[in-house]
Amino acid sequence: MRAAGHESQLTRRQFAQITGVAGVGLLAGACGGSGGGNGKLPTVHIQALDGGMSALSLRVIEEEGFDEAHGFKGDFQYVSADASAQNFLGHESDVAFDIGPPDIGVMKSKGNDVVMFSGNTKNHLRIITRADAPFESIDDLVGRKVGHYGDDSTGTLSLSMLLDQYHDGLSFQKDFRLVLAAPAALVPLLASDQVDAILNFEPNISRATQTVKGGIKEVYDLGAEWERHTGGTLWTTTVGAFRGWLTKNPRLAKAVLAAWGDAAKVLNADPGKIVADRAYNDLLGLRGKGLETFTTYLEKRKLFTTGLTPEEASNIGTFLELMAKQGTLFDKAPRHVAEPLDSLLK
Repeated sequence: MRAAGHESQLTRRQFAQITGVAGVGLLAGACGGSGGGNGKLPTVHIQALDGGMSALSLRVIEEEGFDEAHGFKGDFQYVSADASAQNFLGHESDVAFDIGPPDIGVMKSKGNDVVMFSGNTKNHLRIITRADAPFESIDDLVGRKVGHYGDDSTGTLSLSMLLDQYHDGLSFQKDFRLVLAAPAALVPLLASDQVDAILNFEPNISRATQTVKGGIKEVYDLGAEWERHTGGTLWTTTVGAFRGWLTKNPRLAKAVLAAWGDAAKVLNADPGKIVADRAYNDLLGLRGKGLETFTTYLEKRKLFTTGLTPEEASNIGTFLELMAKQGTLFDKAPRHVAEPLDSLLK
């Protein structure tokens, strides 16, 4: 069974389609026509992480009709974190917008011929704590309670590698007192002092500014660490698919990338307008200070990226080589995990 959508309310496009169909029906009745037609668009099943930035990416494609503008009909699936990998590997979706570099490495090392062909969001994973807490760096949190959302999550896997590589072998699993919870549930844990800090992503971090009394502060930014040492981009999420689907459906693959390109332009150009729109804010669940913080963050960071350069693909390979060196997930870095779409389809 394919994953259900995030919300039960109609999107603007769905409403327009219903009213449009009703109008066509009335017109056909008046003219004595039989309706029907043979112009049906091919369907592409696309998944994103429910409530996350990949979901916002998908929602813009859905709301603005960029899928149909590029010749396909999107089946948009908003899946939970614990069901994401299973949904994709079970071929319930054709394209995934919620795959991080560690995910693709693990999938590839287990014999799945998957490949990422575009960025989605640059890193927005950070460790935050209360603004009045005595912690100023990741090292200050050693021995403290740190909330995270899964040993096999992109965030935890990326953080573990970075600490091992750049902080003298510091172990996230052994040197901190870890508390496991769903991403959205981590914010209340911090607000109620049940943990000293949390590892999380947007929009949950912005939501913390409206939930945690006295505000929050960042003590560690995973992407900044990676860029400082390599000069490259660390992605929280990328766009990936099985290689077989891409090579069998080159036109659709290019159409999905083009639709995402249009959506990314909208998101980067005027994020304030997007997040203030109810169609998107209902997905994000932000208000007041949280909404303001989120908008400012998007305006500053320009998180959304499309396509993949050979240099970016190589940098992802470097990331996975360091993960292999750590030896937690695999001993040998899988190859051909990230390729520009044009190269894939040659």
